[in-house]
Amino acid sequence: MTNEFDTPTANIQMDSASADFWHCQFLQCNNAISVTHTAYVHNVLLAHCANGLSSGTLAAEHITADGIDTLSLGSTQAVSLTNCILTAVTNIGFTPSLRHWPLTPVPPAGTLLKRKPKTIPPKKVPPLNGTAISSGVSTGNG
Repeated sequence: MTNEFDTPTANIQMDSASADFWHCQFLQCNNAISVTHTAYVHNVLLAHCANGLSSGTLAAEHITADGIDTLSLGSTQAVSLTNCILTAVTNIGFTPSLRHWPLTPVPPAGTLLKRKPKTIPPKKVPPLNGTAISSGVSTGNG
C-alpha cells in the first residue's frame, strides 16, 4: 500500500489479518494504522499524529516518526523497530525491540544543535639554534 494521508481523521483499519504498508506518509492524524494482527510498516513517515498504531502489533523498519504521542497503543503486543528514527515520540509502546538503533539520542524536532568550536592546539616548533633545516628536496647533484 503506497499513499499519503494528511487529514486529521486519516486512518487505515484492517480487520481481517496482518498487512504490509510501504512508502506511506501519515501527517497530522489521530490514529495512522489499526490492524487486528501485525502491521508490517516499511519506509513510512509518521508526523504529528496522536498514535502511530492504535491496535495490533507493530513491526517497523526504516520509519521516521516525529511528534507522535504514542507509537503503538497495544498494551500487550511487542513493538519491533529496525533502522528507525524517532524524534519527539512520547511513548514507544509495550516491550520495544530495537535493532540498529543509534548510539546517541536524537534531539526533539525543532531543537537547534550547537556544535562546540573545535580547538586546535598550537603546533610546537623547535628552536633553530643556528642549524639548517633540510627541506627534503634533492637537487640531483649527488
